[in-house]
Amino acid sequence: MLMQQFGQRDDLAERWLVTPKLPLCGEKPITLMRSGAGKEAVIGMLERMLTGDFS
Repeated sequence: MLMQQFGQRDDLAERWLVTPKLPLCGEKPITLMRSGAGKEAVIGMLERMLTGDFS
């Protein structure tokens, strides 16, 4: 899913993973990926980005 969003731009994907996100309560996606609930939150954000839902 991450590569769907960023294509073959590994640099953009990496930067997205390590940058805190307001929709994730200011957490870095890479940090949240350590827990099941965190993974769900990150995947949910990616799904919303892919569909253009930035709410």
